Amino acid sequence: TLMSNDIHGKIPTKIFMELARHLREFNVYDNFLSGIFPEDVKYLTNLETLELDNNFFSGTIPSTLGNLSNLKSLYLSQNHLGGTIPATLFHSLTKLETLLIKDSYLQGTLDDGIGNLKRLKQLVLSRNQLNGTLPPSLGLLTDLEIVALQENDFNGTLPASITATNIRTSASSHPFNNNSKVVGLKKLRILKLYNNSLSGTIPRNIGHLLNLERLDLDFNSFTSTIPSSIGKLTNLEILYLSDNLLDSKLPLELFDLNKLEVLRLNNNNLTGVIPNQIGKLTSIVTLDLGNNRFQGKIPKTLSHLIKLEFLILSDNNFQSPIPPEIFAHEENSLRVISLRNASITGTLPSTIANLIHLSYFYMDRNANLTGRIPKEIKQMGNLEELFLYRTKITGALPSEIGTLSKLKRLYLFDTKLEGSIPDSIGNLLNMEIIYLNYNYFKGSVPDSLCALRSRSLVDLWADCGGEETEIKCPCCTVCCEANSVCLDHIT
Repeated sequence: TLMSNDIHGKIPTKIFMELARHLREFNVYDNFLSGIFPEDVKYLTNLETLELDNNFFSGTIPSTLGNLSNLKSLYLSQNHLGGTIPATLFHSLTKLETLLIKDSYLQGTLDDGIGNLKRLKQLVLSRNQLNGTLPPSLGLLTDLEIVALQENDFNGTLPASITATNIRTSASSHPFNNNSKVVGLKKLRILKLYNNSLSGTIPRNIGHLLNLERLDLDFNSFTSTIPSSIGKLTNLEILYLSDNLLDSKLPLELFDLNKLEVLRLNNNNLTGVIPNQIGKLTSIVTLDLGNNRFQGKIPKTLSHLIKLEFLILSDNNFQSPIPPEIFAHEENSLRVISLRNASITGTLPSTIANLIHLSYFYMDRNANLTGRIPKEIKQMGNLEELFLYRTKITGALPSEIGTLSKLKRLYLFDTKLEGSIPDSIGNLLNMEIIYLNYNYFKGSVPDSLCALRSRSLVDLWADCGGEETEIKCPCCTVCCEANSVCLDHIT
């Protein structure tokens, strides 16, 4: 083992010749070795582990690598390889347990002969340029625990064999010969297929993968429904189905996944209401349902999710107010809330006082959000970004805003705010951007705010343009007129 030793240059051929009989492991991981892939490695016929990853080898993987019939672990990631994966690897390396070749510019298809690697536990070929359909013979690899094929260009449907049980096929030269029984990948813990070109429906018997802990199918073109059998994956901790073409209601069985920590269903066409059963996901940390077609009331049961840190419901059509109950729990863990462009009505509840860990609060582009900014905002001492623009928020900007010492970005343009800008706003010493334009403020921007221009404040907009300005601002970077034309203001 010579891993992480800052070794440069090529591997001398004689090394493989001299060590051919006895070597069981050859590990030069994380060095600066270069040159064409060392074909002479074929002489190491007793080798069980070959680790050449994180170097600068080039060329293609030689078919003679299939000579290493005792090989159990093959690591070739993060090199400058190209070409295809030789079919001999799948037909000869039948003892292989780990195949890891990611970030290596591999091309071509995944040979159906992969079904011969019956002992394989880890298959990692992510971030290459592989294409074609996923071979059905993957379903024969019943010892597989990790499949990571993300960030390639695989197309077609997800093979039913991956989740199948008790399927028999006719005899042929295909790996499913002799009417062999397919039991699916029952030991599978991690399945990563995101950022490919997969299509069709998510297999309805996905629930057969009972040991699954992580399922990443995002950034594909899956259609139709989320199968109700997904509720059987009681070990699931991470579920990514975002950026697909799913267009159904949420199955109630989804909320039986009490170990689920991350649920991302954003950027689909999901419909209906968010069920009250969502409150059963008591382990959830990240919940992203943004950019769908949800409507109806936001469920009060969100208040049960005390571990929730990231709540994203933006770009939906709720046409309802924020239930005060969802912020009422004093032990909440929320750090990010995004309800932007979600057709929120009503007012900001005073229970925002309990959002003491919140850093990012996005409520912008809700045309029917009304009422005042609650004075309880002073309790949100960790707030860094507050976006309330393009709403009907009214009244004065409360002086309590000046207590938010970590605030960096304050977007209040195009609202119904009025009165004078409080001098306390000058206490926001970390402020970088403030948009106060297209409101009904009067008077002058406080000197204390102008003083921040010599510190961190780089952008300050107000309605100080035109001949009849409502507000004076000698330090604004941009002055806007009543007719919505903004002018650069030289300070």
